[in-house]
Amino acid sequence: MILSVSSGLIVGVLIHAIIQKIQPASPEILLNLHSDSGCEMFQKVRHALRKKPRTLKLELVGAGEFSQDMVLATHSLLIEAKRGGLKLTTQAHSSLCNGSLLLWLIGDKRIIRSNTAFFEVDGIDEQSDDDSDCMSEEDTPFLNRQERVYQSNFREIIRLINEYLPVKELAGRRLEMRELTDYGLLDSEAGDLQLLALMNGKA
Repeated sequence: MILSVSSGLIVGVLIHAIIQKIQPASPEILLNLHSDSGCEMFQKVRHALRKKPRTLKLELVGAGEFSQDMVLATHSLLIEAKRGGLKLTTQAHSSLCNGSLLLWLIGDKRIIRSNTAFFEVDGIDEQSDDDSDCMSEEDTPFLNRQERVYQSNFREIIRLINEYLPVKELAGRRLEMRELTDYGLLDSEAGDLQLLALMNGKA
């Protein structure tokens, strides 16, 4: 009887170990908006998704913005993975705007830093080329093409953000935790816990 129980335990442990080895790990990706390039962001996400994880955590940190083209390419990768069953958690350790905000918004579970973090969306008119008056005639056609691509990408990012937030109402304003909770982007209980942690000096 004792031998039978011991054998059963051993078999159970072995099966559990095999399952753990077969199942894809749940990776965490840290994206530094200050030092990572848009291509590095895209490659990090693509590499993690190749392992077909069931869950993925995307952490955003640092001051800056990724290129809009790479944001849209990364967004496409993540949306496709979510259609395949991926559960995505996004966590903002820094304030976000525009494309980096879009990456946070697509999370199934969203987390933000509770002390001073804010989100912001620019208006369409704010995205212009300040050097347009300094272009030579030679450079004008090329730069105009670049500007058209830039504007097209930005408008697409704004359109996607608008699926979560009323961009026209919020353009140029700073959104903080309570407003995000009001818009249903943060679980109210989770938001209350983050505020409580801040008040207790733990955030």
